[in-house]
Amino acid sequence: MKKTRAFVCLMVVALLCVLTVLTGCNQGFVVTFDNNYQGGATFDVTAVDGKVTLPSDPVREGFTFAGWYFDAACTEELKVDFAAETFTANTTVYAKWTENQPSDGDNTGTTKPTGNWQTTDTHHWKVGSDGKKVDYAEHNTNGPAGSCADCGFGGGMAAAKKIYFYDYKNWGAVKSYTWKNGDDIDSWPGNTMEAWEGHPGWFVAEVEAIAVNIIFNNGSGAQTADLVVANGPYFAGENGCATLEDALAAIEANDFANHGGSAGGGGTASGATAYLMGIGGDWSTGIAMTSQQGMDGNEEFVLLNQVVGATDVFKVKVGDSWIGYEKVENNANLNVRPEGAYSDIKVPAGTYNIYYKPATGTIYIEAAE
Repeated sequence: MKKTRAFVCLMVVALLCVLTVLTGCNQGFVVTFDNNYQGGATFDVTAVDGKVTLPSDPVREGFTFAGWYFDAACTEELKVDFAAETFTANTTVYAKWTENQPSDGDNTGTTKPTGNWQTTDTHHWKVGSDGKKVDYAEHNTNGPAGSCADCGFGGGMAAAKKIYFYDYKNWGAVKSYTWKNGDDIDSWPGNTMEAWEGHPGWFVAEVEAIAVNIIFNNGSGAQTADLVVANGPYFAGENGCATLEDALAAIEANDFANHGGSAGGGGTASGATAYLMGIGGDWSTGIAMTSQQGMDGNEEFVLLNQVVGATDVFKVKVGDSWIGYEKVENNANLNVRPEGAYSDIKVPAGTYNIYYKPATGTIYIEAAE
């Protein structure tokens, strides 16, 4: 009798072990919900019998949640059907997001913008006074050769390209102004750049594929030198870098100088011809400056004994590069100041020696004796 009872007990224990093995594969596994963007949260839900109770949909400013997927790229074939899915292992699922875009026309109450269209491969948009995209619309393909009649995109034209700028002077708001061969592409001071999500201090904008030169500015007078789009796409201040890693290294080294010069030989280029523009002629001709060796052994351009009237404003031009007030060295007791939206240089009426130093990309002005 005792042996029978012992046998029964052993059988019960064995049966329980088998049931545990058979059912354990569907219990206790964790499903990790990843919000799938830099800085986004993750949270775990324990499966019961292989099933999970879905949490509330996540929320992300400027985006609409579009479901959970088995891969971070959110491949449509890998969308999770929680009603049908039985989880048999620890699993991570990823949120899909679609960026919110206003409908065509300004329905936000913001003053309707009048600037140039910005373009991407599928649509165009403008920036309102609040810095947000408005007037989002599909391309109007009634233009020449099938291009967009509103923004010119398409018809064999190259796509816009992204440019990134690190706000090294902490402006807080940044605009990008582009041109080609002296012809404006944007209206000054340019288009509002957007904060680059997940990259503090960085801003991003799309510029036209034909853009050659670019100036970053704060819309209120402060600006970089004339820069070359091709020296980017990552600009650590004025330092154009081909990769983000190079730009981050420049930031770590506190190196924000323009090493690339400007298209046409401006900026830090040597051997080019410099002109004082706006005095002694019109803005297209100017006065040729003389190249010489400076006291520091480097090349400089000089214009001696130049008479400047009380209403005169001027800049130095090297190739396609304009060098204005933002690049004037500190001249003691001279009261150099900016004039106008383009930071032209203005000094009291008098006679001056004016130097441009390519090694530093700066102008020095001194009263002539």
